[in-house]
Amino acid sequence: MIPINFFIAMKFIQNLSIRNKLLLFCLIPMIATLYFLTAAMWGEIEKRNNLQKASADLQEIESISDVIHHIQEERSYSIAYQAGRGRDERTELFNQRIQTDKAISILQQLLKKQGKQRTFSYLDSIPAIRNSVNMGGIAVDSTGNIYSGFNIRLTDEVSNIYRSARDADIRNLLEARLFLMYGKI
Repeated sequence: MIPINFFIAMKFIQNLSIRNKLLLFCLIPMIATLYFLTAAMWGEIEKRNNLQKASADLQEIESISDVIHHIQEERSYSIAYQAGRGRDERTELFNQRIQTDKAISILQQLLKKQGKQRTFSYLDSIPAIRNSVNMGGIAVDSTGNIYSGFNIRLTDEVSNIYRSARDADIRNLLEARLFLMYGKI
């Protein structure tokens, strides 16, 4: 049984001119094409946004990795400086401190550029630790533990960043980078 609305629609189409019939038949595929084009465009925009976030996260992780590397270097020179009672590794220690400060500054500038509110306030205590090392007011093993604590906290930040990645492939790559960083500390 054919519904009555079908006959009404057929009557309406028969009364249209050829030009209007052609427009009507072209309009339906154009609407479908526009729908699929919009859906594809939104998908591509989402992919672009994910890649931009992944790029920003990777830049942040690389900068944190640089800070970890420089803190490790400073830790080793500080321990050697303390073990030698201030006679050994003095120049290298002070040069490394400058490099560590540069790496921290670059990280802070990157975070500011990216508009992230993440802070590493615990790194503000590095000058006090350095002063204690210079004065000999801290034990050698404590120096190593304090610097390792900085690196563990920085690595935990990287872990938080990697867990927020949406794409599975990117997350796996960031996880591999994280494991390399765990090997450093």
